[in-house]
Amino acid sequence: MKIVLLTIGLVFGLVMGAVSGAVVMHFLYSPIFDEPPINFQTIYFPKTGTKIYTVARIWGITGNSEEVRLCSEPFEFGKRDQTEQCVVFDTDRIFYKKDGATSIKVYAPGWSVSPEIKKAIGGIQISVKELRSFDEVKAYEENFEEYGLSTIAAPDAV
Repeated sequence: MKIVLLTIGLVFGLVMGAVSGAVVMHFLYSPIFDEPPINFQTIYFPKTGTKIYTVARIWGITGNSEEVRLCSEPFEFGKRDQTEQCVVFDTDRIFYKKDGATSIKVYAPGWSVSPEIKKAIGGIQISVKELRSFDEVKAYEENFEEYGLSTIAAPDAV
């Protein structure tokens, strides 16, 4: 009888742990009470008719996850994994400028750039300049317009 109760308790604990984990993971990708603020922008390349869709957000249960995405098609959070169509930077803000008819130059904190970053999406070539220090990032935040750049930032980062 004692073994049966221990077994039932163990199974119950495992099931409750799995359910709790699933609930936590769900809320990592969708807000508890409302949609998280998200900035969407489109970068249009008229000579080729190509669009790059940018998305910036701060998310997660504690709001400590940040990302900026450059995607070859509109991004829909929670609908399906579109990572293959996107370049993801783990930061709340990047700077960019078009570099010809089919390329874009991105300036992003070095810590936000994946070693396996894609070189192109949707027919647009992407080159990345990694900003190496806090001072360099701060200089770009304060002077990006003088440098001839545009920015995409998560709403809380603006």
